[in-house]
Amino acid sequence: ANVRDFPGYATAEYTSYKRYWERDYNVTLRLEGFSGFGRPKIYEKVGEEWVEYTFASTLGYDGYTVTYAPDGTFTYGFTVTMTEARPRTFRVEAG
Repeated sequence: ANVRDFPGYATAEYTSYKRYWERDYNVTLRLEGFSGFGRPKIYEKVGEEWVEYTFASTLGYDGYTVTYAPDGTFTYGFTVTMTEARPRTFRVEAG
């Protein structure tokens, strides 16, 4: 059998196959060692500015998780869509 992988994406308006370095990935960012508990503020560096990142889903769910670590700190996690061809930088404030 001749089987080939053509990673791609599809929307109602557009369908296209992409090269592997252009594919979108969901990546979970896990940030450890926070001393405070609370709703995080997440910012993305866009150009030279820090812009607040909207991490809630389209259904209104909060879009992040918090776990309590054995050392008494909190770990925050959230998922972003990444493209290998375009790195992203985030800053998180919590507690």
